[in-house]
Amino acid sequence: MGADRSLLDPTSTATERQNAGDEFCRLLEVLASFGKPLFAAVNGLTVGFGVTMLLYCDVVLVAETARFRLPFTDLGVVPEAGSSALLPARVNWADAMWTVLSSEWVDAPEALRMGLAWRVAPDAELRAQTASAAACVAARDPQAVAASKRLMTAGRASAARDAIARE
Repeated sequence: MGADRSLLDPTSTATERQNAGDEFCRLLEVLASFGKPLFAAVNGLTVGFGVTMLLYCDVVLVAETARFRLPFTDLGVVPEAGSSALLPARVNWADAMWTVLSSEWVDAPEALRMGLAWRVAPDAELRAQTASAAACVAARDPQAVAASKRLMTAGRASAARDAIARE
């Protein structure tokens, strides 16, 4: 399921590590099975699990100055939380591999080009544009929205679970 390096701290107990792992797994299950559209607004730096969480989101808007990084190889760990399956499902293979293997930063225009983001907004307009996008979807028939999300994401939860088991 990836690695939270703080849990490798020798002062944490086995129970603390187990509880944190259990809570993390519950969080991933909620993200994978959430029935309503998940919107994300990214402003600033998004690193590691912050990027991985976006892979569970349905609509991602990012500020012009946002930056993303999957630092797994720099930290000496492997991808986490299903990102080894969800990232290549979201972006093209070459970008997914480079982003994971290199641990390099990705800026907002590159995130948009890759498919990690739906839209780039000026920093000052990010909240308003995200709220507008969410309001647009919220104005639609809720049953149709929920059914459409289920259809569009049907394989995502099982792909993420399988990847988490491998990771």
